[in-house]
Amino acid sequence: MVLERSGKIMGGPDFDLMKAEVKDLVDAGFKKVILDLGEVPWINSTGLGILITAHHSIKAASGTMKICAVKERVLSIFYVSQLERVFEVHPEATKDQIKAALKQFFGVNATKVRTMQMRRNAIARGKTRGVTP
Repeated sequence: MVLERSGKIMGGPDFDLMKAEVKDLVDAGFKKVILDLGEVPWINSTGLGILITAHHSIKAASGTMKICAVKERVLSIFYVSQLERVFEVHPEATKDQIKAALKQFFGVNATKVRTMQMRRNAIARGKTRGVTP
């Protein structure tokens, strides 16, 4: 499963949304997750905590999470916090490379993608989940 994120990851409502999404994925039997951060321009320390929680939740279910398409600004935060040692990070991955990684990672032509938009305006409109199938 590829989980595409967009918008800043900064805590607050983002934590609840990400936690619920990861739980849904694990409950549905998805134990290999590729987190695409290509549309994430910024992450703060609380956002890093969200990723760590997701990583541990997936790992606790005997799963694996890989992170790809990381913008340079976000990648620098991974390096400063030394989280590139915790996460398997592929910062330069393109969409085609992600598709190829899916085939290698899952052993099939997996194309399932979920998109999570962590934008404050969606939450302000009363949307409880930013997930589209």
